Amino acid sequence: MSIKHTPGPWEMDYDQGSTRDILSRQHGGICTVRRAGRHDTQTYTANANLIAAAPELLEALQVAAEKLGNLSTVTPAEFKRIRNESRAWSVELEAARAAIAKAKGQQ
Repeated sequence: MSIKHTPGPWEMDYDQGSTRDILSRQHGGICTVRRAGRHDTQTYTANANLIAAAPELLEALQVAAEKLGNLSTVTPAEFKRIRNESRAWSVELEAARAAIAKAKGQQ
């Protein structure tokens, strides 16, 4: 299955008053998030952070879904072995945590 969206990473450009641009350094503009209605600056910035993190969040969820899906067919002995090898998942876990931090504006 090929992706149809612009590949990541995406990032939020500087604050332009009531708008935040989301862009890909390699592929250009993705979208503009505008402050609308009663949304304050903090809310629309949080929305822009979430949009900018979308490619990393998608990738982290795909990896997690695959790994968790594989666990549903293992025997108890295999599960114990996998649990003991959980350090092998540390790269994926760190990528997921980084994507979540980006989405929350903590990066």
